[in-house]
Amino acid sequence: MRIGLVVAVALLGGCATADRVPLENGIQGFAIECPRIAQCYKKAAKLCAPEQYETVDRGQRNQGALINGIGSIATSNNITIVCKKP
Repeated sequence: MRIGLVVAVALLGGCATADRVPLENGIQGFAIECPRIAQCYKKAAKLCAPEQYETVDRGQRNQGALINGIGSIATSNNITIVCKKP
């Protein structure tokens, strides 16, 4: 029982992930998801280096796991960015 909870908490506490996404105006952007918003911005800076980026959307959602009545809730942050030339 406790092993399942540890695995669930570990999955919720991961690092920032990024996927390429097409934006409405046809420009290529990135959708970044992370447990802490600072991690999202750090990932954005790394993806666009040495260029700058613009945040075009930002959101937040709660996610959790419940195993045998014991659970954990975590907040997941997400931003959508587009890299910009300086």
